[in-house]
Amino acid sequence: MRKIDIVAMASAAIIVLAGLATIYSIGVTSGEAILARQLLALFFGLILFLAAYVPDYRALSQYARIFYIAVLLALVAVLFWADDVRGSQRWLRVGGFNLQPVEFAKIALILMLSRFFAKKRGEVKNVKVLLHSALFAILPIVLVFLQPDLGSAILLFGIWFALLLFAPVKPKHIGILFLIMGLIGAAGWFGFLHDYQKQRIVSFLQPQLDPQGSGYNVRQAIIAVGSGEIMGRGLGHGYQSHLKFLPERHTDFIFASFSEEMGFVGALVLLGAFALLFWRLLKTALRSPDALGRYICLGVVALLGAQVTVNVGMNIGLLPVTGITLPLVSYGGSSLAATLFLLGLSQSVYRRSALTL
Repeated sequence: MRKIDIVAMASAAIIVLAGLATIYSIGVTSGEAILARQLLALFFGLILFLAAYVPDYRALSQYARIFYIAVLLALVAVLFWADDVRGSQRWLRVGGFNLQPVEFAKIALILMLSRFFAKKRGEVKNVKVLLHSALFAILPIVLVFLQPDLGSAILLFGIWFALLLFAPVKPKHIGILFLIMGLIGAAGWFGFLHDYQKQRIVSFLQPQLDPQGSGYNVRQAIIAVGSGEIMGRGLGHGYQSHLKFLPERHTDFIFASFSEEMGFVGALVLLGAFALLFWRLLKTALRSPDALGRYICLGVVALLGAQVTVNVGMNIGLLPVTGITLPLVSYGGSSLAATLFLLGLSQSVYRRSALTL
């Protein structure tokens, strides 16, 4: 037991249980078998956790390139063979299951960039090396954007940018990067962004303009969070979610569903568990025996932290709706399994760091 971070894993368990309780509550009233499917995903996720935890993370990183190429091929396959669901193509049908390759693209990118930055740590100030690292991120970002899935594309960019900040990169290069990001944002608004994506930003800035249309989702989520008050309405008694006023109540807006039933206290416990998990992951990064383990843990924290921030932010009206789920909580087998694999990878780093003390 000294080879695993009990505090981090206890925090993760609390988060998973919160998700299962909310999914159970929604499934009972809707008659959907979503809890059974989520439990099956949890089972496979625990297998992936062990597959990442037991081997040495340095040995697993040797296969980063192969895994990265396989994920790119899967993302290409999505564009040609995935079924169209609400105007986007994101899931591949594999053996009776819907697989979302972008969730595993996050793993591949973290492994690929961690290995790259660990090897090129003294050379990151070189522009060629910097552009080389950017290429690793651009390929999956473009393929994911074409699905289209802007939220996940932004997360993939965030992984690269976060790891870049921890590398010894020149400040002027960071400044140039911000300038490029601004130009891309402007070009996206006037060029390649879809109308519904721009409408989400407008609705975030002025939700009162279309409360029954583009602003409806955020409005209902805010009502759900607020109606939970201090102690919540109780499990299975959330009006907004169970009467289906709240859209995507078991995926994108599950935080609103949870907050309505568990109240401010429940939401505080859930966010506290996330904060504790992130703190332990950062501590593991600091005590990592090498740069590779440090980058892996920092990549995991950057990804999960961004997901939690964006999801909670859009549930309470502080950020635009982007379709990003709450890790370990939202319904979705690919997301749950991929997140557990990443936690297993971070625990592999913890295990080796503990052995070297």
